[in-house]
Amino acid sequence: MVAARMERRLSAIVSADVVGYSRLMGIDEEGTLRRVKALRRDIMDPCVARKHGRVVKTTGDGFLVEFGSVFDAFHCACSVQRALITNSSGVADDQRLMLRIGINVGDIILDDGDVFGDGVNVAARLEPLAPIGGICVSRRAWEDLRRLGLPFEDMGEQKLKNIGEPIRAYQLTAERIEVIPAEEEFEEVATVAPPSAKQGKRVAAPLVAVALLATAVGGWLALGDQGAEAAIQPNVRLGGFAIISPDVPRGLPEALHQELMAAFSIENAVTVVMSGDTKAARASPFLIDGSVREIDQLLRFTMNFKNERSGILLWSQTFDTPRVAELLAPRQVAVSASQIVRCALWGAAAHSTTLSDKALSLYLKFCNEFWGGSSTEDRMLDAARRVTEAAPDFSFGWSARALTALPLTRREGFGKVDALRQEAAFAARKALELDPQNPEGYMVQAGLLPLRAYAQREAMLNKAISVRPTECGCERQLYGDFLVSVGRMEEAVDQFQRGHDMQPLAPRSNVRLVHALYAVGRSNEADQILGKILEVWPYAASLQVMKIKSAFWTKRYPEALALLHDPALHLNTESRKALVATFEALQSGDAAARAKTIGQLMTLSLDRRKNDRLVVSALAALGAQNEAIGAAARLIEQNSIWVADVLFEPNLAKAAHEPAYARLVTSIGLADYWRSTVHPPDICRNPAAPSFCATS
Repeated sequence: MVAARMERRLSAIVSADVVGYSRLMGIDEEGTLRRVKALRRDIMDPCVARKHGRVVKTTGDGFLVEFGSVFDAFHCACSVQRALITNSSGVADDQRLMLRIGINVGDIILDDGDVFGDGVNVAARLEPLAPIGGICVSRRAWEDLRRLGLPFEDMGEQKLKNIGEPIRAYQLTAERIEVIPAEEEFEEVATVAPPSAKQGKRVAAPLVAVALLATAVGGWLALGDQGAEAAIQPNVRLGGFAIISPDVPRGLPEALHQELMAAFSIENAVTVVMSGDTKAARASPFLIDGSVREIDQLLRFTMNFKNERSGILLWSQTFDTPRVAELLAPRQVAVSASQIVRCALWGAAAHSTTLSDKALSLYLKFCNEFWGGSSTEDRMLDAARRVTEAAPDFSFGWSARALTALPLTRREGFGKVDALRQEAAFAARKALELDPQNPEGYMVQAGLLPLRAYAQREAMLNKAISVRPTECGCERQLYGDFLVSVGRMEEAVDQFQRGHDMQPLAPRSNVRLVHALYAVGRSNEADQILGKILEVWPYAASLQVMKIKSAFWTKRYPEALALLHDPALHLNTESRKALVATFEALQSGDAAARAKTIGQLMTLSLDRRKNDRLVVSALAALGAQNEAIGAAARLIEQNSIWVADVLFEPNLAKAAHEPAYARLVTSIGLADYWRSTVHPPDICRNPAAPSFCATS
């Protein structure tokens, strides 16, 4: 008798297990068995058949299923989890039938209908790691699934039983799965190429298109072949960059071309159509081209964004860089342009129909003001107002208006505060009426809440994060700002990291992450990130100031002094002198110099125009705890809770036990918030916590 030959093949394996099966059987044995059978008969089997899978085996409380495609496996898993959530509505929590699901892609061995091998074992080991009602996937599966632009959470390396090497895992919670479009909706657009995603996640390969997810991302948009009313899609073709001046290095245009491709791809925010791809090029009406010239020791790059079908120039901007920095120039220009475009197309992709050339052009101009460094907040607001006038049915135009009106309501001595609050509130409501999944609307509503409404603000910011299956990163950064302002630095690091992953080249996302990492003592990581972004933006003021401020914690005083002595640093003269004196006093250890410097800083802290976070940090670093608390109190009095992060300056840790500190956190409602929340601040999580941390 000849033994059957064992077959090997690459498959996607789904391992599912009923949560708390033994407990459910103890409560209602017959009822549980009926519900598990119904789960397979009515939900699992139809889904597996529809997605061309095969149920390999079932146990009393589990299922092992094989699919030829990881996308089929994932869509089926999502469908099953959504169906169980729906069916559990109204059922008591302790009686709900819920699954954990693990998914892996790997080599398997088939023997007499059964499957074996690490491909199967990894899926089975991932299943217990999944959240209840959620899905846990291996890195190998995630590498394909990430093209869908979904908000998988990185769980890090996992040591799995009987698996030799650690496996990196990613999860989706039940809450996230609920808002993912149903598998049929994915299928309806599965032949569209190239694909798109929302809010900072773009699919860069034409394998799976998720047009329903193309609602809020940054990336160039292109009209597909669906007709004039179809939603814009994220395709762009790169044209040539002409050399205008004879002294411009011949290699700059090609360098700019390559840097643009890298800038777009690093954020997964755009599909760049290659010139040789004739079919894709026909589907993309948008072209980026421009020129390079030399003017007065500057390299001037002109970037143009055109709709080739209509012949309209939608956006044009010049970027000047020093001639001596020509090696950095292409990267800086490419990053600047990609951020402006990413901003514009995030909103434009969410519009159900194609924005007119006029509206898209105005929205690009708004994003140019926002990301390109507008001279005033008023100009930014005016640009947003023009968008809503041109496209009154465009949700992200209204949320742009709300976002730019909100900061003006906090401007001291500004006589139009009430009118601007009303404008911001109206614009946010309008944005959400037009698109209830516009996260920017919720972000503004969070900012308009009463100052001490910490819990409500946090809930609103979480809604902004969860309202869409994918994000732009801005929501994470704003939530991170909130966490920093209430002293939850460790949690803020995670939010800033996620925001940074979606916007890795933006100075502001790097500054936030770096500051939080320094604050929790992870200086090596902060140094690495700051060093890398400074290679791209060596003269960015926010990054230079961050490097100076970091010296208060790393004690690298000579580096800070070198930056402060650079005349190109954007810092007012008095602040610069006081900071130089601070670092010299810290470096020398001279008591007299220290006392004199504290006096200088106190003078600055009493001036509402000059008191800032650097002053508080400098006083704390010099050991002037009570003076630092006083400066922080005056800063908060002037700017409200939006600058409460100064209270958690690392060098102020000892001051948390001072009566003045307790009075300050009580006066702004933080002490009451901390006692009422299940998420205490970092300072309340150690045995020597201050008295105001007590819950009774």
